[in-house]
Amino acid sequence: MAEFDTRRRYQFDQREEIGALGTFRPAQAAILGLAAVVVLATLYVTRNVIGLVIAGVQLVAVGAAVTVPLRGRKLDEWAPIWTNWLLRRRAVEAGYRSRFPTAGIRVVSGEAKDPAACLPVQLRDLDMLEVEYGRGQVGVIRDSAKGTYTALVKVRVGSFGFRDHREQEKQLEAYGLALASASQDGSAIRRIQWIERTLPQGGDELAAYLQRERDEHVPLESDAVRSYIELIEEAAPTAQEHEILLALQADAKSAGREARRYGKGEEGYVKVLLSEVESFAENIGRAGVVPIGILTPRQYARSIRDGFDPWGRETRQRLGVIDPSRADVAPERMGPLADQGAWNHYRSDGAVHIAYWIASWPRIQVHASFLMPLLMQSQAVRAMSVVMAPIPFSVATRRAEYRQTAEDADEVQRTKQGFSSTARVRNRKRAATRKDEELAVGHGEMRFAGYVIASGPTLDRAEEAALTMERSAMRIGLELQRLDGEHDIAVAFGLPLCRGLAK
Repeated sequence: MAEFDTRRRYQFDQREEIGALGTFRPAQAAILGLAAVVVLATLYVTRNVIGLVIAGVQLVAVGAAVTVPLRGRKLDEWAPIWTNWLLRRRAVEAGYRSRFPTAGIRVVSGEAKDPAACLPVQLRDLDMLEVEYGRGQVGVIRDSAKGTYTALVKVRVGSFGFRDHREQEKQLEAYGLALASASQDGSAIRRIQWIERTLPQGGDELAAYLQRERDEHVPLESDAVRSYIELIEEAAPTAQEHEILLALQADAKSAGREARRYGKGEEGYVKVLLSEVESFAENIGRAGVVPIGILTPRQYARSIRDGFDPWGRETRQRLGVIDPSRADVAPERMGPLADQGAWNHYRSDGAVHIAYWIASWPRIQVHASFLMPLLMQSQAVRAMSVVMAPIPFSVATRRAEYRQTAEDADEVQRTKQGFSSTARVRNRKRAATRKDEELAVGHGEMRFAGYVIASGPTLDRAEEAALTMERSAMRIGLELQRLDGEHDIAVAFGLPLCRGLAK
């Protein structure tokens, strides 16, 4: 007998692209309107067959420009990017240079002190706060320009992809409840970001394991041990470590009244944030996500530095082994020593990065482990980041009710006028009904954006990693939009800073 697939399936809501002007965005409509004026002016001035031909060519050219995509974007979408790039090009291509190498070290009262922090534009207005927590300190990044506070938790997830599908669905259900808790009215969480990234791993860990576990009675010169050593040497260039980071962010507005219980101003905001981090970590623990702990200032700084310079990580780790006081990275040095941008990539220290925006998620229903080909079945060095903004439950409920009512009214009107429902209309109505049902059973609503950063030690290797990511994404129904002209900006969306979403 045939076996039926009993696995639960999940559906992503798609971006609604129909507005008051139909499928045209305001910028497209404005360009077409301007083109129509030019065409009419051409006909009025020439008043002959040649003018008619010129006007026709103009109209066709403009129509093609605003409707035919070029590398995934149309003219009205490319125009602001080109303009912004032309304005920034000189500064971006000149790059950033840290003053640390030439600033020297000051000795004050017999104590060596590093120069003041020097950070690139992606980390401008950021500084690391050292906050007392339990018996130690944790790091909280303050964005003085936006008034936000962000803490970082490192987490560990078991072999999710190898679990029974029922166990996977159970864990996802628990994770959904954790997200729903952040969407409750009065929650202080402004942004949630998770990052799953791969980092180059040298052969040190493998060699240490061999040395620790091998039979000491077998000499190193033996063929068996020598074959293991050769295998480690061959595997070292492709060895990778998977790291999962979870960042949570609060600000004065989201912390609100609750902050007054802990103290005035910044002290209250930070304590509210840490309280929310504890609660969220406890909730995701029920979903099989094991929180390792809130990172210290130096650990937080290292996670940012590793994002800029993955291939310098091994050297920094070895320094920590030699001198524990030098483990991790000083917050003043969490940025690269140098960087340089270009239209099609961004270079920082020993790495080249290419950024993608996830323009569209799968349009068909997917299983719980649909991301596995992208996250686990690739040797590319990359980071996948998803930034979420919780929508308060009361706001989400009102929106869902309005959307459901509007769809019902539209269906009645179509029936009266004798119009048939298209597949797009039916899908839109089902999405509205599904959203209303999800909120009714207690699920939360999130506004989110996803990004993928492919990296390599050289531009050619980075392009290979980017191509690998494109192919893996295509297999699972993700549409990746390469962020040419904005790679230097978008690389920050792959760092644990809760960036990548507008207000």
